[in-house]
Amino acid sequence: MPSRHAGQAVVLEDTASPNARSALGLIVSRALCVDLAIDGIRLAAFDFRRNDLIALERARVVIGGFDNQSLLGAVDTASGVPAHAANLSVLREFLLSRRIEVRSGGARRWSPDLCVARGPSLARWFEGGEVALVGYLGLGADHPFIGPRLTCVVAGPGPVAVVSSAFLRLWSGGHDILGVVADALGRFGP
Repeated sequence: MPSRHAGQAVVLEDTASPNARSALGLIVSRALCVDLAIDGIRLAAFDFRRNDLIALERARVVIGGFDNQSLLGAVDTASGVPAHAANLSVLREFLLSRRIEVRSGGARRWSPDLCVARGPSLARWFEGGEVALVGYLGLGADHPFIGPRLTCVVAGPGPVAVVSSAFLRLWSGGHDILGVVADALGRFGP
């Protein structure tokens, strides 16, 4: 993030630079704790690099509209390997580190997607070292989309608390699917 954001919202558009996905990657790479609520996540869209996840001590992810069939996204039909096997390898390593919890919201759906990130390294850009992203995060289902994909980045105790509370309601209503995700990933590598 180019400047410090204290108590003001910044709106990112997916076609601009920086976009939500690049901002999310930067924020995650500097956070100690991340909470994500993604409606219809595709693990193939999980494109964090190993270096993005090194400092992360805890991640909680709740997935809405969980569908085991579309969980992995595109698979190369000739080899039977996911089109984004390298991304999935990083995710598999992260799952094995036991620093992530994954829950399903079941058939419940929500909008928009949410992310709350916390850590002292984020204080350089965000008041109190915490930030929330609300809107398009670039990890959801890959489907044709008409119109802008917007993300609001908010900092400050009040706005972050509102987003955190929304995440906790989704999290508390979910059920653990870490084993299901790990099994799915295990089909595509050691």
